[in-house]
Amino acid sequence: MQVVQISFMRRKNLGNYEHAESSATVALQEGENSEEAIAIAQKTVAVALNGPVVAPKKEVEVEAVKEKEEAPKKEVAKKVAKKVTKKAPAKKAAAPKVTQQEVLAALRAYAEAKDSKEMAAQVMHDVTGVKKLNEVEDKDYAKLVKALAV
Repeated sequence: MQVVQISFMRRKNLGNYEHAESSATVALQEGENSEEAIAIAQKTVAVALNGPVVAPKKEVEVEAVKEKEEAPKKEVAKKVAKKVTKKAPAKKAAAPKVTQQEVLAALRAYAEAKDSKEMAAQVMHDVTGVKKLNEVEDKDYAKLVKALAV
């Protein structure tokens, strides 16, 4: 009995219930080795499914390339480290909010200390530009309390 033809088929799982299939058929002539034919068929199918096989480069070349690539990375890392070490300017703490009740209490204390409501009203007018407490803006409360401090 003589082997005339050899077929080889392989499937590659692509995921999601899909696959790729490749097959090769080798016709043998009289006197050819069947093992070589199988090896040729397997290699042909592998290249068709996975792409050409690339021989690994010499490790000496790979190490030299790695050293060349690492040198600039170290310099960049140093520059980045220098940039990161700069401190951001400190934020000023927000001034505590002064309420209208606190302003009213400061006005009363000032009026009692000076025995004059008119003087308290004049200080309020000088600082804020208005004569009535309900017309004073929230942003001016802190200035007014500071001015009225006895």
